Amino acid sequence: MLESISIQQRVFVIGDGSLLSEGVTRILEEETSLRVSCATYSDDQSFLDIIVWDKPEVILVCESGKLDVTHIFEVVLSQQFVIGLLIIIIRLSNNMIDVYANATLDGGKFIGKPKQISPMTKKNLLIAVRRNHNE
Repeated sequence: MLESISIQQRVFVIGDGSLLSEGVTRILEEETSLRVSCATYSDDQSFLDIIVWDKPEVILVCESGKLDVTHIFEVVLSQQFVIGLLIIIIRLSNNMIDVYANATLDGGKFIGKPKQISPMTKKNLLIAVRRNHNE
């Protein structure tokens, strides 16, 4: 008899140690279909090393004021291994989640518009994270 094998989607949460990043991480960790790792952003090379080692399918950035999301995008998008990754930004300053399925950066400007989601429940966050996993 064949057993059903569930492949866990790898999600990497980058934050600044805020309540926002810790709360988002805890919500994602409750899901057995997700393998969640997280780190507090310290410098570009450490950040890239973790991504290379962890090989996430989703990079979720929690912006609560201390992180420079544009710089993080520049760092991530300068690497070939991010092609096809889902990049999600959650901002404390508004109630929107930006989902970039195929983001690129040209001259310091984002090319392509994110899909914006207004999360009302944790289910909305989980739907955004799983967006490309089953496609």
